[in-house]
Amino acid sequence: KGLGPIWRGWSASTWLVGTIPASVARLRNLTYLSLNHNGLTGAIPSGLGGRPLIHDLDLCYNRLSGQVPFWKEVVEWLGPKLKLAGNDGL
Repeated sequence: KGLGPIWRGWSASTWLVGTIPASVARLRNLTYLSLNHNGLTGAIPSGLGGRPLIHDLDLCYNRLSGQVPFWKEVVEWLGPKLKLAGNDGL
């Protein structure tokens, strides 16, 4: 079951550590997610790239690794609003 009604998530530069929980992808109304400049590790949850309402996704400057789980169409659609810089493992 999806979680709602969250539509924006922001936790930039708050020293978050650990992995991004897969449950983030179940936030049905999520349109904006900024988790930049933290200590997040591991992979980006695969379901996050398939969220149809996401218009801005900023995961810059963490320690994320693995494959970027987004379809080519999603990357093209988000364009400059998909921010992944500073994650040497991606």
